[in-house]
Amino acid sequence: MTIRPDDNGSFAAPATLRVLLVEDDRIDQMSFLRAVRRNLLPYDVTLANSVGEARQFLGGHSFDVLITDYSLGDGTGFDVAIKAPHVPWIIVTGAGDEDVAVKALRAGAHDYIVKSIAGAHLELLPFSIDAAVKLTRAREGVRMLSLAMKSVLDSVYITDLAGHFLFVNAAFERLYGYAPDSLPGKGVAMLEPESGANPLPADAGEGWVGEVVHRTQYGARMPVWLSRSALKDESGRASALVYVARDMTERQRLEETLRSANERLAQANEQLESSRRILEQLAIRDELTNLYNRRELDRLLDHEVARSARSQQPFTLLILDVDHFKRVNDAYGHLAGDAVLRRIGEVISETLRQVDRAARFGGEEFAVLLPDTPPAHGLSVAERIRERVAAAQTAIRKPDGATTSLSVTLSIGLAGWLPDSGRARDLIERADRALYRAKAQGRNRAVSADAPDGEMLGVATAATPGRDN
Repeated sequence: MTIRPDDNGSFAAPATLRVLLVEDDRIDQMSFLRAVRRNLLPYDVTLANSVGEARQFLGGHSFDVLITDYSLGDGTGFDVAIKAPHVPWIIVTGAGDEDVAVKALRAGAHDYIVKSIAGAHLELLPFSIDAAVKLTRAREGVRMLSLAMKSVLDSVYITDLAGHFLFVNAAFERLYGYAPDSLPGKGVAMLEPESGANPLPADAGEGWVGEVVHRTQYGARMPVWLSRSALKDESGRASALVYVARDMTERQRLEETLRSANERLAQANEQLESSRRILEQLAIRDELTNLYNRRELDRLLDHEVARSARSQQPFTLLILDVDHFKRVNDAYGHLAGDAVLRRIGEVISETLRQVDRAARFGGEEFAVLLPDTPPAHGLSVAERIRERVAAAQTAIRKPDGATTSLSVTLSIGLAGWLPDSGRARDLIERADRALYRAKAQGRNRAVSADAPDGEMLGVATAATPGRDN
């Protein structure tokens, strides 16, 4: 079944792309089609629910782009792509990982996009499709131009040693306009625009290459790249001269076309590289706050543990939790809660050094990794973050439509890692326990797991310990 952007037939684009979408999830199929209609994308979409169905479509139809999920009921996207080696292929999946992405790109996929619950990947996908199609067409254009260059037959003519025509090929007739049977006995001077206009150098000898100006039968002047070589008999004596002439005007046009094609190819490569960079960022960034996500934090933490073990330098981990965040969502809605989380992410980023790393730990929790920082200094950093977040205002819209400003506070637990002090998971647990003590002691404060008696900073609030978050 083929579904076009507008089922009533009113939508028609002059440059419609034929898209084969191989996806076994009906919800994802409908999400893609809605995005096509919503953005008025000029796609002629064919839906396939399995590898087998996709192969049937590929056997009887041609497509401009192939979009597949990685994991399908009867195989994978690789099983589909192998049947369409010349069709640009994009994987859009929620089931793959970095290894699959690398394997896909090496197998010829133009892009690898991770599905987003919020649908952000559907906004990225048209750019990826456009880049893939442009890149493929540019490459095909360059390939065809290359074949054309190889297939062009230069004009060849042979004269005796005195310069009288003995033979010309069909390409000569096309270039100069003279019929081959009209030239024998005539001299090559007839090709010169003026008498003696193209004398060869005195030391040209039997071989010579250079640029001259020739004249066609119709009087047109033409720049020519000309080579001359001697045709020798069996005794080694020169018996004739062989000339190969190439119209430089045509060559210049071809070179300009090739340059333009290369420029388009370079632009397509830039767009593809940009899409890959976006994909890389989507894989490690939290979509709401643009901080690192939990998976990337775990990787950074493991890296910092290994680095600190080598350098014998300490580092500190902060875990931050928004106080009474549930009340914000209950009173103002989840969009307001999202705005608060984004604002907190901005404040954290503005407070840290370049070498520090901040991540969204989960929900309303954040984490900050402070390299080469002992716990005492980490406590000062935590206090600066806490103060700035408490002073920050977030503009939100209330349920009645009015706007207001909202401020929140943070509870922070921190723990320092010293060489041979345990695993990364142990550090997280210690910081988390310190965070729990900060909550129990009244919130809006920072507590260090490494300070005597759980040293804390901050201002006690009137909240009752242990109630919501």
